[in-house]
Amino acid sequence: MRRNEPWKAPRVGQWLEPSARLTGQWALDAGKHRGCGGAGVGEANRDQEFVLADARVWPALLEIERGGERSRVEPRMMEVLVYLAQHAPQPVSRDALMEAVWPDRPVSEDSLNRIISRLRAVFDDDPRSPRLIETIPRRGYRLLQTPQQTEPETLSADAPAEGPAQASTYAAFDTSERIADLMASAPVPAQTATAVPPRPVFGYRSLWWMGAVVLLAAAGTVRDWSRPDAAEPPPAPRFGVLTAYPGKETSVAFDRTGQRAVFTWDGEAPGNRDLYLRDVIGGLPQRLTRDPADDHAAVFAPDGEHLAFVRSDAQAQCSVRWLNLSTGEERELVTCHPMAHTRLAVTPDGGRVIFNDTPGLTSGRLVEVRLDNPVRRDLTSPPPGAHDHFPAVSHDGRWVAFTRLGDLGGQDIFRMPAEGGVPERLTYQDAAIFNLAWTPRGDILYVSDKNGGQGFWRVRPGKVPQWLGLSESDVQFPALSGDGHLLSFERVQLQSGLWHSRLSTDRSGGRAVMPSSRQDWFPRYSADGRQLVFSSNRSGQFGVWLVDADGGVPRALREGLGLSPVAPSFAPDGTRVIYSERQQHNADICVITVTDGSRHCPVSDPANDVHPLFTPDGKSIVFASNRAGTYHLYRAAADGSAVTRISDTPAVAPLPLADGRLLFMRFGRPGLWVREIEGAERELHPGLPALSFRNFDSDGVDAWFIDQRGHLLRIPLPGGEAVDLGELAGAGERSGFTLCPVSDGYAYARIERDEIDLALVQGLFDAGDWR
Repeated sequence: MRRNEPWKAPRVGQWLEPSARLTGQWALDAGKHRGCGGAGVGEANRDQEFVLADARVWPALLEIERGGERSRVEPRMMEVLVYLAQHAPQPVSRDALMEAVWPDRPVSEDSLNRIISRLRAVFDDDPRSPRLIETIPRRGYRLLQTPQQTEPETLSADAPAEGPAQASTYAAFDTSERIADLMASAPVPAQTATAVPPRPVFGYRSLWWMGAVVLLAAAGTVRDWSRPDAAEPPPAPRFGVLTAYPGKETSVAFDRTGQRAVFTWDGEAPGNRDLYLRDVIGGLPQRLTRDPADDHAAVFAPDGEHLAFVRSDAQAQCSVRWLNLSTGEERELVTCHPMAHTRLAVTPDGGRVIFNDTPGLTSGRLVEVRLDNPVRRDLTSPPPGAHDHFPAVSHDGRWVAFTRLGDLGGQDIFRMPAEGGVPERLTYQDAAIFNLAWTPRGDILYVSDKNGGQGFWRVRPGKVPQWLGLSESDVQFPALSGDGHLLSFERVQLQSGLWHSRLSTDRSGGRAVMPSSRQDWFPRYSADGRQLVFSSNRSGQFGVWLVDADGGVPRALREGLGLSPVAPSFAPDGTRVIYSERQQHNADICVITVTDGSRHCPVSDPANDVHPLFTPDGKSIVFASNRAGTYHLYRAAADGSAVTRISDTPAVAPLPLADGRLLFMRFGRPGLWVREIEGAERELHPGLPALSFRNFDSDGVDAWFIDQRGHLLRIPLPGGEAVDLGELAGAGERSGFTLCPVSDGYAYARIERDEIDLALVQGLFDAGDWR
């Protein structure tokens, strides 16, 4: 910038290079913006600080220092302050302020009011008796004190050469060379109200990858800025951290201005998820709900003063609710099915909430409810076995995008008119998809595992889906601010290992079978108790692995099975391992020979065949399949022939017993059932808590299982009261549970680390067109 050009405050996303900081001078123009008491801040270099009242202000660093303490402010807060300073002590109209700070989009006066309130808080200024910022009724605002030019500041040994001493919520890097600095010193997030100690935000591998993703996305998603005829390139996207609190922060959503974010967190009440609100820049989390049930999937209404969210609990209750942020009052809009994994969208007019539900469990559809008339109306009618999920409404309110999980297991993206109609298919990827978010230009951003790792994609009607970057299995559920400037997503940090213990010992004891820095799940003993087969992503994707029960070096039997763990088990003779393997459009039942690793798939069908086990005599295979539209239990000969349906009602997760009986679970219902030899089906005990697939085993006398609270329970097979044996340390939904056939030992997967942070990317969709 030349010295005599008009100074303009940095916009959100305009980050200065380190070499440009703290080096400029104010270039005051005595003929412009001069008030009755002295010169205001006129034309200036964007880097130079100034003094206002008892504070020193660094516009380029977004910092204000008072009383020896520096604080970081939001970019638009600094822009408002500098604009007022340029015109001090003259009054500035609201319209002029909004046009100067938000020149490219319309905003409400509420946005300006919030910024003025926050500036007053920074300066401890009372609006009823102002000493700095005065409200001019029906006009605007003015600064009562004139800013003063300062002498150039020189860098000292204590001054940062690369930026402020306190890390900001936006921890940006300028080039790939900054990745090493970030790995060595991860940004420290703002402390929560409960003063929880910060923990490392990102490890070496994740920071390296995210740097690569941001740079790759900046280079490849918009246009070829290296062309001679191309305009000046936009600032590169900046990667940082929105939250990094202990526990899990999930389900993030921005308000329309992008200044606030709502998310779910279990940090203050472990085991219980509640809603929290915070300013995107520099805010502390404010707890919004305190219900014993889980509150999640919150989205803002367009007015920014209301939220829609989902409340669900272990008693199979689920409801869509409406929360007033000003009063704290909430009300139920409509009930939902607890197994639907409900996600929400609010229409731009604020009058409707659209969500996914599975009323009969045979299919899942999109449903809408109006705030003034909370009566359900179905928007989609998917075919049997298909499930519509992740609704997202376009910015103009014309379209609803959603994913459809087909009866063959893959997901694709559809859109339809917001009032309903025939869905239009936009992708043919047949892959796992994690949430949808519309950009202002009409693109749909999503995370998918199409290329073998969870990565960012976007699609626009009439265009081929475009891959934006690749991850491993640690990113999911993206969310965009209303202007598309901010992107947040969940970054999963999950680590689990196999543990062995005895039923006669304390549930918190036991020993690790082997060390693990990745995820090991669903262990199963061989018949002689000498080996364990399990699923692990030690090689990147999940596969089938084998290890001696006493520990040692694990061996891969089958790798590259995707981003979801399988549940393998031994044949009775210990020479083979059976599991369900996803193919391109379905899941087949496959068998691996332990000695040579050879594989064949005896049960193959266009449907999804899952949860296979050999019967104790080794002559048959029992499994669950959706061949009939919903999941039922089937039996086949060991060679895959003679497939027969054996369940009367929908069921999953069969466990055959030596006497011919069969334990199983009901899809979408808590409890454990038994199928008697003569074919009758009965629940072992009414009121059993909800279980997870493969988290149970039996010795033929009792059934042992881990419920969704992580407690180990025992129940007699004839039926009766369940005995709660206490919490099993680190148990989770994928722990699995296997009894040792030759002792009173058992094994399961213990969660060593289970945290989710919210990452933040700034400026990914700020400029450029679809290539």
